[in-house]
Amino acid sequence: MEVLTPTKARSGLYAVITNVNRDSAPALIAGADDDKSAYIVGKRDYEAMLETLALLTNGQLQDALARENEPDAPGTIDDLIAEIDNED
Repeated sequence: MEVLTPTKARSGLYAVITNVNRDSAPALIAGADDDKSAYIVGKRDYEAMLETLALLTNGQLQDALARENEPDAPGTIDDLIAEIDNED
């Protein structure tokens, strides 16, 4: 993970955005303390995190993982991903 000062992040913002999207790794802009620090993540990665949280919250991911060891059982991870893809 790249760690930058606010000044360095500001001067190279385009490069920071390019790097976090290319590498799917967040960049930490480290201020003097936590209240002055932030992470930059790519849009796709952020949306994937939100989707994962939603699946964890409603229990779908846990159910799919529990059934993953049963190859013939409906509702495996592949089925869940296909269902999500079809919603778009």
